[in-house]
Amino acid sequence: MIDDDNVWLDAKSGDSIYAVLGQQAAAPTIQLPAKCPECGNMTLHLFFHRYYDNRGGGWAWCSSCHGFGHGGSNVPKWWINSPDISMDMLTAVPIKLDQVHDVVDRHWNTLLDSMATTDSDIFRRSTLMTDGSEQV
Repeated sequence: MIDDDNVWLDAKSGDSIYAVLGQQAAAPTIQLPAKCPECGNMTLHLFFHRYYDNRGGGWAWCSSCHGFGHGGSNVPKWWINSPDISMDMLTAVPIKLDQVHDVVDRHWNTLLDSMATTDSDIFRRSTLMTDGSEQV
């Protein structure tokens, strides 16, 4: 654990933290904040920003141990940029993103919830019979 709030670690810890972002990009399943793979605190945050087409950046960081990972990436198709995060907040070290981590988490969770609703709606529609009744 780092005592200095200004020190962020983009090293070994960033690798395991950033790996969570890669796993969630393909199939998002976790609500944020999540458990940090380094320190175990429920202070892990994830974020993407699409600059154009499918290219953008990804951030994963822990507000407690200050481990982080950031890099250019193919942004998942399911991601929608947050209107509440300005471009000046998107720095390599997630200091500014961490200041608004509640906004970041809420945006992630809203997208995750909307996908779950969409998936369950698709499943429900797929179980409808041709006469409109539902399969049991």
